[in-house]
Amino acid sequence: MTEHEREVSPLVENPPVADRVVFVTDAGREAGLGHISRSSAVAVALRCRGIDTSCLADGVDQPFERDGIAWKPIGLRTLPLSGGEILVVDSYRRTPEELAAAARETRIVVMHDFGVIPDAAALVVSAAAHDSDEDPRRLSGLAYSCLRPSFWGLPPRRLEHSVGRILVTTGSGQFAEVAREIAQTLAQALPDTRVTMVRGPHASVAAPPDVQILDSPDSLLEPLLASDVVVTAGGQTMLEAAAAGTPCVALLLVENQRRQAEHLAGVGAVCVVDPPESTRVSTMVQELAQNTDARRALSAASQQAVDGYGAHRVAFHIERLAGGTT
Repeated sequence: MTEHEREVSPLVENPPVADRVVFVTDAGREAGLGHISRSSAVAVALRCRGIDTSCLADGVDQPFERDGIAWKPIGLRTLPLSGGEILVVDSYRRTPEELAAAARETRIVVMHDFGVIPDAAALVVSAAAHDSDEDPRRLSGLAYSCLRPSFWGLPPRRLEHSVGRILVTTGSGQFAEVAREIAQTLAQALPDTRVTMVRGPHASVAAPPDVQILDSPDSLLEPLLASDVVVTAGGQTMLEAAAAGTPCVALLLVENQRRQAEHLAGVGAVCVVDPPESTRVSTMVQELAQNTDARRALSAASQQAVDGYGAHRVAFHIERLAGGTT
């Protein structure tokens, strides 16, 4: 089996016994579900390789489960450290000083979107960064986009000529009003099109007229596959839309999503609207609705850029870090 095949293979014959991997990941209303989704994806991929994990969520007070991975509230002010473990941190709440201190005590893997990278980190995963082979500790580029198992290796998308369904989603709750305004504008501009707005677990906005509401779905795979265009923030859902081949209009709602969205736009995989004004979004969606070739080009480019296997590639490198491979 080649190294590339080991990176993407969901199962490895005679998986090695490796050190436990501990995740500390942002959760809760402000963080949304993106951090938990991608960390859970890596945990599932590690489990496929026979590696035990312990997952701690920062920002919640009750345990929960994501894709079969059990998450517990962290209950600690400081990062858990042990010389026999690998610590994976997917958090904006942890300071550079705290990460640097942890890196001096244990092997630390940082899921990184923006900000300072600790020099002593054993591994840095940055799907938002452009591909680079200069530093073996850096896993950079869209190939390392860590998506939930249901998005692993989806078949090429086939798009209809007409746009009959539009999905609008901006996260679990913080930007619900943005979604509502955009959905309402689209419903008015395209009265013959079904507009569906996702209302996350922390959102409480009312449904706009002529807009269908989808409340807190466990997964967006089926809604994405059922939609002809999706309007979403430039985070994890944008990457899921890319893997599903759903033509995407991406909104830059927070700064840490900028590099990722602009990276996808640079390879022709999404259309970015910045600032995310509802009238500008509506204009972009109407242009896509009238141009089948443009939508098909977006779909093909997005699935080429994000194949869904990023979590396996990351898990392979964590396994190697743990001494399971050479």
